[in-house]
Amino acid sequence: MEMDLDDEGEYFREFRPSLPYSGGVGAWVDIGRWRYSKGFLCFQKLPFSELEKTLWNHLVGGYEKIKNWDADFLIKEGRKTSISVAK
Repeated sequence: MEMDLDDEGEYFREFRPSLPYSGGVGAWVDIGRWRYSKGFLCFQKLPFSELEKTLWNHLVGGYEKIKNWDADFLIKEGRKTSISVAK
């Protein structure tokens, strides 16, 4: 979850309960030098004042969509990126 940016693409300088927030869920698996990941937004531009009332439902909805994702699914459907591996 993070605060959205203003119309100029900048961070808001003062907090207000009406400021918009967006949040998402996702998963990844690391295999050797590769990371396979997939995610999506559960909510967008939700006023902070609404989060207390709705966050749980958004997170449960996100969980319901990813609960059956496994390594095979992430390898097939996820984004593949190179990662550093400690030696």
